[in-house]
Amino acid sequence: MGLSSHTPVPQIEKSTSHNENLLQPLLQNLEQRYHEWPKHQQTAVKKILNDIIDTPLMALQNPQVVHTKGCPSGIQNRQPTNTTRCNPSGLS
Repeated sequence: MGLSSHTPVPQIEKSTSHNENLLQPLLQNLEQRYHEWPKHQQTAVKKILNDIIDTPLMALQNPQVVHTKGCPSGIQNRQPTNTTRCNPSGLS
């Protein structure tokens, strides 16, 4: 079944009101469409929703700084001006 013949999904708009529940219309639309889908699609949607519900909420935190091997980040890769090495580009 194609989704083009169904009611369009309501778009979430930014609202200044924090009391407005934007999830309810989406859930109602999902429930309406769910009953129109074949059993295999209903099963797949149930699995996805259960996975979403069962996934623990992870709060984002600042990443932990890890010191790696190698030169310190403040060191610049420069050759000293008094070197005796040849210039490999041939342009002196």
